[in-house]
Amino acid sequence: IGLEVGEVIESFSSTVPEGQVLSTDPEAGSSAPAGGAVALTVSKGQDLVVMPDVIGKSLAQATDALRKAGLQVGSVIGVQTGTVFSTSVSAGAKTPRGTTVSLTMSAPPAATGPSGA
Repeated sequence: IGLEVGEVIESFSSTVPEGQVLSTDPEAGSSAPAGGAVALTVSKGQDLVVMPDVIGKSLAQATDALRKAGLQVGSVIGVQTGTVFSTSVSAGAKTPRGTTVSLTMSAPPAATGPSGA
């Protein structure tokens, strides 16, 4: 066909595997001059982030850490004034940016008053 590869740009994609072409310029099916360059946008695969360890954190602290990591807070089960007991994604796991993480909260420690009557 007589075309050359021009600029190659990499972009994250949640649907196209790493290394495969996402798009071309000019677009497939359009005409290009002989010897012309075709720019390629190539998939870098999914944009993965590392799940932070939020066990033992307050809901506010966990929410902040998840948002900073590029994740979203989903359902919150349990007492919201407690601390995070478990998460739907394990700490340290690589997960796609934007993943919704559910939190299970433990009850705060019971207040203890003075003993005796």
